[in-house]
Amino acid sequence: MARQRKHNTEEMINMALVAAENLIIGGGLSQLSGRKVSAEIGYSVGSLYTVFENLDDLILQVNGRTLDAMRDAMLSALEGCETPEKCIKAMAYAYVEYACLNNGLWTAVYEHNLPKDTALPGWFAEKVDGMFLLVEMQLSSLQGLSQNKISEVAKTLWCGVHGICVLAATRKYEAANVAHVNPLVDGLITNYMAGIQLEIRGEKV
Repeated sequence: MARQRKHNTEEMINMALVAAENLIIGGGLSQLSGRKVSAEIGYSVGSLYTVFENLDDLILQVNGRTLDAMRDAMLSALEGCETPEKCIKAMAYAYVEYACLNNGLWTAVYEHNLPKDTALPGWFAEKVDGMFLLVEMQLSSLQGLSQNKISEVAKTLWCGVHGICVLAATRKYEAANVAHVNPLVDGLITNYMAGIQLEIRGEKV
């Protein structure tokens, strides 16, 4: 039986998010349900859905916290880096490390799909865009790149980094291990940035 309500809305939301995160860590997104979260926090499913619109809303908020954690890790990695390329690599290594150490939560961000005809909330889209903006900020110091080109390069680079992580996480390449993934990320960024430098100088890539 669900316990009598003893927590305010903010406390209940946090309890539910922590419980959902633990369920995802333990068994993946497929193991998450409103009933399981409710059982973990000692409230009824009906009570749970007074603070979340539905299960999709709960998952989006969990994934939003994961995006925040990844962004914080990437920002922390920037300390001491000296060039755009080194800074982008530092952020990529931090992203890979987070994905490898928090595989369940990281995977949930990209596994979750909203129902057809349901738009992604603006606040969540902003968090996703924020990942690309961190890369754009590093590229903006390069002379000779338009803002459109900077945005294109940032998305291309980061989609490449993410793709390598997906291969590792789904065991299509190697076990999800930093030692296996980082050399691929390094090669991707080194070669792509070399091509961009040639393009800036007007040379053929």
